[in-house]
Amino acid sequence: MFFNVRGGEWFVETPWRRQLEMLREWLPSASNERLLVLDIGSGFNTPGVVRWPMERTARAIPTARFARINRNDPEVHVDLGVRALTVAGGALEVLEAVARGRD
Repeated sequence: MFFNVRGGEWFVETPWRRQLEMLREWLPSASNERLLVLDIGSGFNTPGVVRWPMERTARAIPTARFARINRNDPEVHVDLGVRALTVAGGALEVLEAVARGRD
Protein backbone atom coordinates (compact mmCIF):
# COMPACT_ATOMS: atom_id res chain seq x y z
CA MET A 1 0.00 0.00 0.00
CA PHE A 2 1.23 3.49 -0.81
CA PHE A 3 -0.39 6.54 0.69
CA ASN A 4 -1.23 9.45 -1.57
CA VAL A 5 1.16 12.26 -0.76
CA ARG A 6 1.97 15.74 -1.81
CA GLY A 7 5.41 16.63 -3.10
CA GLY A 8 5.24 20.32 -2.21
CA GLU A 9 2.69 22.11 -4.38
CA TRP A 10 2.02 19.02 -6.49
CA PHE A 11 0.49 15.62 -5.91
CA VAL A 12 2.63 12.49 -6.34
CA GLU A 13 0.67 10.50 -8.94
CA THR A 14 3.07 7.75 -9.99
CA PRO A 15 2.41 5.26 -7.15
CA TRP A 16 -1.34 5.03 -7.81
CA ARG A 17 -1.68 5.64 -11.55
CA ARG A 18 -1.68 1.92 -12.50
CA GLN A 19 -4.18 1.05 -9.75
CA LEU A 20 -6.51 3.76 -11.04
CA GLU A 21 -6.33 2.26 -14.53
CA MET A 22 -7.10 -1.19 -13.13
CA LEU A 23 -10.07 0.21 -11.17
CA ARG A 24 -11.46 1.89 -14.26
CA GLU A 25 -11.16 -1.37 -16.21
CA TRP A 26 -12.87 -3.38 -13.45
CA LEU A 27 -15.74 -1.05 -12.50
CA PRO A 28 -17.99 -1.75 -15.51
CA SER A 29 -18.04 -5.44 -14.56
CA ALA A 30 -19.24 -4.47 -11.06
CA SER A 31 -22.16 -2.39 -12.25
CA ASN A 32 -24.71 -5.14 -11.51
CA GLU A 33 -23.03 -6.52 -8.40
CA ARG A 34 -23.32 -5.55 -4.77
CA LEU A 35 -20.43 -3.23 -4.09
CA LEU A 36 -19.23 -1.45 -0.97
CA VAL A 37 -17.15 1.65 -1.59
CA LEU A 38 -15.17 2.13 1.62
CA ASP A 39 -13.47 5.48 2.15
CA ILE A 40 -11.16 5.51 5.14
CA GLY A 41 -9.70 8.78 6.27
CA SER A 42 -9.87 10.94 3.16
CA GLY A 43 -10.52 14.52 4.08
CA PHE A 44 -10.20 17.84 2.36
CA ASN A 45 -6.44 18.11 1.85
CA THR A 46 -6.81 16.79 -1.70
CA PRO A 47 -10.50 15.80 -2.00
CA GLY A 48 -10.34 15.48 -5.77
CA VAL A 49 -7.91 12.58 -5.49
CA VAL A 50 -9.84 10.13 -3.29
CA ARG A 51 -12.81 11.64 -1.46
CA TRP A 52 -14.91 12.92 -4.35
CA PRO A 53 -13.99 10.18 -6.87
CA MET A 54 -15.11 7.50 -4.38
CA GLU A 55 -18.45 9.27 -3.91
CA ARG A 56 -18.82 9.47 -7.72
CA THR A 57 -18.09 5.76 -7.98
CA ALA A 58 -20.87 4.95 -5.52
CA ARG A 59 -23.28 7.24 -7.37
CA ALA A 60 -22.49 5.67 -10.73
CA ILE A 61 -23.31 2.12 -9.62
CA PRO A 62 -26.94 1.85 -8.46
CA THR A 63 -26.28 -1.27 -6.40
CA ALA A 64 -23.30 0.28 -4.58
CA ARG A 65 -23.26 1.29 -0.96
CA PHE A 66 -20.84 3.85 0.43
CA ALA A 67 -19.18 4.03 3.84
CA ARG A 68 -16.81 6.69 5.10
CA ILE A 69 -14.75 6.43 8.27
CA ASN A 70 -13.26 9.78 9.19
CA ARG A 71 -12.52 11.33 12.56
CA ASN A 72 -13.02 14.96 11.48
CA ASP A 73 -14.91 14.94 8.16
CA PRO A 74 -17.22 11.91 7.93
CA GLU A 75 -19.98 13.66 5.98
CA VAL A 76 -21.13 12.55 2.54
CA HIS A 77 -23.17 14.39 -0.03
CA VAL A 78 -26.89 14.16 0.65
CA ASP A 79 -27.62 12.63 -2.77
CA LEU A 80 -26.19 9.29 -1.62
CA GLY A 81 -29.03 9.14 0.90
CA VAL A 82 -29.70 5.78 2.53
CA ARG A 83 -26.97 4.18 0.43
CA ALA A 84 -24.36 5.90 2.59
CA LEU A 85 -23.06 5.31 6.10
CA THR A 86 -20.77 7.70 7.92
CA VAL A 87 -18.71 6.87 10.97
CA ALA A 88 -17.08 9.68 12.94
CA GLY A 89 -14.01 8.06 14.39
CA GLY A 90 -10.43 7.11 13.80
CA ALA A 91 -9.85 4.30 11.33
CA LEU A 92 -7.99 2.05 13.75
CA GLU A 93 -10.56 2.33 16.54
CA VAL A 94 -13.49 1.77 14.17
CA LEU A 95 -11.94 -1.19 12.39
CA GLU A 96 -10.90 -2.78 15.69
CA ALA A 97 -14.49 -2.41 16.95
CA VAL A 98 -15.80 -4.03 13.77
CA ALA A 99 -13.30 -6.88 14.17
CA ARG A 100 -14.47 -7.42 17.75
CA GLY A 101 -18.10 -7.34 16.60
CA ARG A 102 -19.11 -4.36 18.73
CA ASP A 103 -20.63 -0.94 18.05
